[in-house]
Amino acid sequence: MTVDRSYLPYRSARNYQDRKMAKWMGFFLSEHTTALTTEAETIDFSQSLPLGEKLLLLNQLYLQKLSGIFQIIQDEKSKEIRGKIDSVQANQVGVQSENAHYFISIKHIISIKLEEELDDGF
Repeated sequence: MTVDRSYLPYRSARNYQDRKMAKWMGFFLSEHTTALTTEAETIDFSQSLPLGEKLLLLNQLYLQKLSGIFQIIQDEKSKEIRGKIDSVQANQVGVQSENAHYFISIKHIISIKLEEELDDGF
């Protein structure tokens, strides 16, 4: 009897072969836990925020003039930009931060969070 583990993100978990040892539910074998922590594979989160959700959040931040925290990934490097959206174009948004102005491609945004307003006015 084979257990379908195709939904798991790690190859070591998908290919795990049960050695017919008695286990308690909720606990992994130490070998299994070690394999998961040393696994070289990484999960690609670049598609974690669907386009419709991105556009909705960007629209809310822009219309309500709220500050946001934008997690972007470009050239396999992750970067965080904080600021207010001051311009919207078909495939990018302009973000004014405290020190600079950025044009961010919408496809590079992987997460958007609302930044808590500070008392200093920014």
